Amino acid sequence: MVVAYRVYYTTFYDSEHERIKSKIRELFNIEPVDHKSRMPGFRYIEIRRDEGVPESLSEEIERIVKSVLGFNAYVRVDYIKV
Repeated sequence: MVVAYRVYYTTFYDSEHERIKSKIRELFNIEPVDHKSRMPGFRYIEIRRDEGVPESLSEEIERIVKSVLGFNAYVRVDYIKV
């Protein structure tokens, strides 16, 4: 079974989005899937892994995104089974 983290956040700057993807890449050693949104600024990336990845990394992912966007930014991280 495959599990995934879906990470939702808002930024209008491609440079911030790319920095987030780079930091996620460093943490998981894989390329996050970048989903396109019809709403400007709304970002949604997905990190797919084999089973065995702990759900507890959700907090670390949120911390990484907020370190780029600011700690007042709204970030949502869902842990799902795909």
